[in-house]
Amino acid sequence: MKKEIILGVDAKYYNYIEKLWDSVATLYNYSYLKTFISIKDTLNSQELKDKDKVYFEAENKLGLVNRGNNLLNYVEVISLAYRLLEEMGLDDVLVVVDAKDTKKLDDMLNYLGLLDVDYELEKVKENDLFTNLVFNIINDKNEVLVEGGEIKDGYALVIDLEKVVLELKKQEDKRLIQDTLDVNVLADNLEEKMVGMRLVQDLRWSDIKSDMGTFEARITVKLDKDKLNKGLMEVKDNLTGDTTDVDENEILEYLISNL
Repeated sequence: MKKEIILGVDAKYYNYIEKLWDSVATLYNYSYLKTFISIKDTLNSQELKDKDKVYFEAENKLGLVNRGNNLLNYVEVISLAYRLLEEMGLDDVLVVVDAKDTKKLDDMLNYLGLLDVDYELEKVKENDLFTNLVFNIINDKNEVLVEGGEIKDGYALVIDLEKVVLELKKQEDKRLIQDTLDVNVLADNLEEKMVGMRLVQDLRWSDIKSDMGTFEARITVKLDKDKLNKGLMEVKDNLTGDTTDVDENEILEYLISNL
């Protein structure tokens, strides 16, 4: 049954995926498309003929179209979906590529290897969306999370949001819930709090979700008067448990690069 309203933790997972999808697609130079029609009709829309690279959401799925006509464009589509799942921490996924087009096979495998994409060659069932160069991205139970392939005038993929949410729930990883901060700053006295306020402001202006207090966060910055006098800030990665002292003049760049 189609879900019309999603609440609570599930809604946060969907929100997390959609934000990450937007971020990754933008890095690959895709433009957002607002659609009110089905995925099939969107992929076949005449209005998209002159649009080179677009991404969209429809029918509780994420979609993407690349109008390129060479193998590099096809491999880019696979790479984008693979990277998206990796960014979510879904490491136990595998790209299954249909090997029937032997003329392009060697080049395609070389490109996938160059982009560090784990793949297997296997027959992939064709469907009414993709009829050639079909690929799936599957989990450890062989469930299809992403399907894609060749369409008229290009390549495309479709990501099943509901299945990806179920995969994320298996991870039981709190960092995937967006109520968790990126950075929390701990400060005790007035001097430390003044420094902390400035750091939090700089982080927010750098689009990093941050606060000062006793909040759960991916990274904790602990301000200590003695270390501040030496120009240092203590940084703890709560995902790995690693703690290091960072030069206060390099703290912003360090936090950005480690998130």
